[in-house]
Amino acid sequence: MPPPPNAMAGSKSQFSRKILVMGLTGAGKSTFINTVAGSTLTVSASIESCTQIASHVSFYLGDGTHVELMDSPGFNDSVWSELQVLQSTVNELQSWAPEGIHAIIYLQRISDNRISGSALRAFDIFFRMCGATGEVMTRVAIVTNMWGAVSLEVGEAREAELKYNGALSFKKALDLGASFHRNNNPPKSALEIIHALVGRESPFSDPLKLAVQCELEGGLSLHQTSAGEAISHELSQTQAKHQAEIIVLRQQYEKARQDHDIETQEEIEEERRLILESLMELELIQAHLREQVEQKTFWTEMDETSHLWQT
Repeated sequence: MPPPPNAMAGSKSQFSRKILVMGLTGAGKSTFINTVAGSTLTVSASIESCTQIASHVSFYLGDGTHVELMDSPGFNDSVWSELQVLQSTVNELQSWAPEGIHAIIYLQRISDNRISGSALRAFDIFFRMCGATGEVMTRVAIVTNMWGAVSLEVGEAREAELKYNGALSFKKALDLGASFHRNNNPPKSALEIIHALVGRESPFSDPLKLAVQCELEGGLSLHQTSAGEAISHELSQTQAKHQAEIIVLRQQYEKARQDHDIETQEEIEEERRLILESLMELELIQAHLREQVEQKTFWTEMDETSHLWQT
């Protein structure tokens, strides 16, 4: 696909402006990037993310600014997925050091009938990853996508919910200086958003460091960071919910057994099997997190005692 009009025009800048692109799986991150950059990133047509690791795409704005976009893996309704996305994104942020990033785009589908729990949780993790400071949030653009799938009236109502509902982290981000945009006429609207963030007239010329980077540099393991703690809390809640479900199923199974209801017993056994599989997965995640802490502690102790081995 050739680059969109004006994407390559103008005298080229020797400086790169790096933008992190995040959002739920299926929010349109890869399509957004392909539209502005003329790239061919694989686009997801389901809830399964096509972006398993971060992808990088470079292009030039019409004013000559060189832009590099990072398409991060998408959040979906899974604790393990959220951990993987956070880890992958942090790894890529570290690979971009010391240049750092200059802005962040968070894509949100306007076509969703309601703001799902997974969407709220994903943005909360994103918000914590960035940090609740004006310094970072003024570099964040919340971009509503897929306006062609809804009427203007419906889209505006959903947009108002995102912008003004004080219970949502979207409003918290906006109150701290994040900007809100509609990608309702791509590629023009998408390019305008990027121009505002990192074009030559943008005030954001210096790279920034996100809260999660500062926390890791301060000695925390990933799950001890604010974003990681949110995921760990969700993990504990899910475990407690499943354990309560097992107790209820045990009671239901006993009643079905007393009633000689073989069909119901089999249905309960299958449901119990699925819940136990989920619990085993959660326990594996916890073991992985404990291992991270132990490794971090080991290397910290090694650093602290390294002078004893010096001659």
